[in-house]
Formats: sequence, C-alpha cells, structure tokens
Amino acid sequence: MLHNHNHSYIAFKRVLHSPLIRCHFRTIMTSKERGNDLEKRVERLLKKMLLFPVRRNLMMKDKFGNLSEIDIKYGFFRKKYVECKNYSTSNVPLEDVAKFKEVLRLHNIPTRNGVFVTTRDYTPRALTTGIRTINGRRLKMLERIWPLISLLRLAWFASLLYSIFLISRFIYELIQGGLTLQQIQTKAKREYREM
Repeated sequence: MLHNHNHSYIAFKRVLHSPLIRCHFRTIMTSKERGNDLEKRVERLLKKMLLFPVRRNLMMKDKFGNLSEIDIKYGFFRKKYVECKNYSTSNVPLEDVAKFKEVLRLHNIPTRNGVFVTTRDYTPRALTTGIRTINGRRLKMLERIWPLISLLRLAWFASLLYSIFLISRFIYELIQGGLTLQQIQTKAKREYREM
C-alpha cells in the first residue's frame, strides 16, 4: 500500500512539472505583480502621450516625517500624481480613493493634481472625492487614441515655439532697428493677418 502511495505521489509530481501546468501557473499573478503591471502600462502610455518627465515609485516624506509612495508622477509645470489599483474582481472602494486624497493633502498637493487609475471601475461614492478617476474602459480608450493626443501636443508645442520665435524676432528688431513698440505691434498684426 505504501508503495502505491509513493508511486502516485511521483506521478502527481510529474504532472505538476509538465510544461502545460507550469505555463498555466506562470500566468497566475499576485496582487503586487498585477499592480506593477498596471503601473508599467500607465507609465508607457504617459510617455507615448509625451507627458514628460515620468517617474515611478516616488517616495515622499510628509510634514510629519512619514514616507508615502506615489505610484507615478508626471509633468513638468503641471505635475500630476497617479495611484494605480489593479483589482481582479472588485471595483475600487471609496476608502482607497480617500486614502490617496489624504496622502496628497499631507504633501500639500492639490486634489486636482491627483489621478486614480484602475483596470476595473469605481464604487459610486469613490467618484465624489474630487480626484480625477480613470476606469478600465477609459484606460483602453486612451491606449487606442494616444497617437492623436501626441500629435495635438506636438502641434501645440510647435505653435508655442513659433510664437516665441516671432516675439524674439520683434524684440531684436526693436533693439536693432530703433522701432517703437507701436510700430512693432502694427507690424506683428499685419504679419499675423498674412499667415
């Protein structure tokens, strides 16, 4: 009897170590791994949308000396702080969004600079905190239209650079040509109409 039990144990071990079973168990992820995957996914999306600089796992110390981890921080002039939750079965509850809001408050970060991202959805009360929320459907939509968003950002940036060029050219003419400010304004309006 003991011999049969030992034989069935060896057979069970062979099944567990078969390529098919190993492949199946490799796809089962811990909640930490799912969270890291979502953070990487959002980081890639932000970079594709040209929202630089992007930093992950930012450790910040609040006014009481407590450390908090912000999943993602992006933006240069208008910094945004992102919390990512990748729940497998449930929607994001109010408690999670409220905790993120409190972390922002402890670091003197305005609520409008917070973004909460999930692959699922939110409970209705979680949407009332003032934190911008992106659910799974919206995240997928952003992943589909990122080329358009990037193109618009590039066009905006190009027009900004062109405006700076025009202003600097007019200032140069003012200094070099002895033109008055009124003459430069008239010339600028005329050239703008011709564009």
